[in-house]
Amino acid sequence: MPSLAQRLIQNHRREQLIDEVSDLVHFQVENQTGLRRLGLKAAIAVLNAIQSNAVRHVVSDLLPKFADALAPLFQEFHRSSGRDFSDFLRQHPEETVNALISVTDERAESFGHAAVSKVYARLRPTAENEVRAALPALSIILANHLDIAEAA
Repeated sequence: MPSLAQRLIQNHRREQLIDEVSDLVHFQVENQTGLRRLGLKAAIAVLNAIQSNAVRHVVSDLLPKFADALAPLFQEFHRSSGRDFSDFLRQHPEETVNALISVTDERAESFGHAAVSKVYARLRPTAENEVRAALPALSIILANHLDIAEAA
């Protein structure tokens, strides 16, 4: 059985997956209110000042690590004989959120850019809530791309 990373990343529709996840990030930011929205938009502006279209680049760079972090859940899903990976991820929100956040934490520690580290440190306390809020849509995106990979 191919790994989760192989199924998502070697898929000929990898770029579409990256676009969909990037769009989800922007959607989540736009649906925030007040100071939270302003803070997230400022963080994206800092990233864009460093690299144009930064969210897409970050998603692209981290996608293999996200897939590796979710691999134990994907294996557990297969052992459970589940039919819908999206449902499985939503039924295991803490494990899923922790797996994804561990990747961004590791990346933030190793990034080596003071402005990015400072922004991440400010946003990190609420990151788990942000990922948890995005989990239903993210799980559907991932599951749809797994189905696409199986059909390809």
